[in-house]
Order: sequence, then C-alpha cells, then structure tokens
Amino acid sequence: MDRFTKKNNLFTLIVIVFILALTVNTDSYAQMNRRQIKKNSKQMRNFRGKKNVFGKGRVYNYAGLSLNALNYFGDLAPMPSRFSTEFKYTAPSVGLAFGHRFGPFYSLRGELSYGTLKGDDFESADPYNESAQYRYVRNLQFRNRIKELSITVVFDLYK
Repeated sequence: MDRFTKKNNLFTLIVIVFILALTVNTDSYAQMNRRQIKKNSKQMRNFRGKKNVFGKGRVYNYAGLSLNALNYFGDLAPMPSRFSTEFKYTAPSVGLAFGHRFGPFYSLRGELSYGTLKGDDFESADPYNESAQYRYVRNLQFRNRIKELSITVVFDLYK
C-alpha cells in the first residue's frame, strides 16, 4: 500500500469511531421503572399550581472579614517607573462586611475598611541620583488614614 492509501484508511477509521461515539448512548430515558413512575405520579398528584418562590427559609445574612495591603505609588516613589515601590511603606488594611440576601437574584452588602497610606521623599529618594536629587531636597511626606464605607447592591444572573 502506498502512503496516500494508509492516510485515507486511517482517516476513515477515525471518522467511523467518532460517529460511533456520538451515536452510542449508555443512558436511555425512554422508559421508566416502577419506582420512577410512582414518584412522578405522586409529584403530579400533589401539585397545587404554586410557583417555586424564594421562601423565608432562603433569606439569610452573612458577614465577612478582609485583610489587604496598601502601598503608595506616585511622586514620592523611589524611581519614576511602574515597578518602583518601597515595601517598608506597605501597611495592612482591615475590612468588615455585612450582607443580607433578599431574593434569589439580589442582595445588599455594606463594607467598612480602614488602612494607612504613607510616603516620604527623604527616605525614598536617592540623594546621589541627579534625577531624584530635587525630591530629596524638597522633603515632602504624608500619611493618610483611609476609612471607606461602601454599600453595594448585588444582582446575580443565576439563582
């Protein structure tokens, strides 16, 4: 056999196996056993036409705690590049969250966060670098305590 015939036979074999894999189904739901018939009959007999509602048992509250890190990048950063930062100025931030689920698609969440952000020209600028020397001389510094309160309405696409 030549090379073309071998490839053609292999391709035909792959197509046949693929078609068989698609047509062979191990699960068949055309007929039910007696237990399934009784279960379905009982469900149909007890049906009163009520909708599946989001009942009082599914309404709930939740609380959360978050721990984050804050760091400053701006004029007081050591170098004017995106990856230049002083890790000694990294400070923790703490957050508390509380939420209430009203229905299957919506809930309300309130969050309170607190952290400190700081920067210092005197410590971060290099006095021997000509491009950063003016920052060392200007000697700016700041420390901000950030308190954030947020209220969020959450809409879920799925129940």
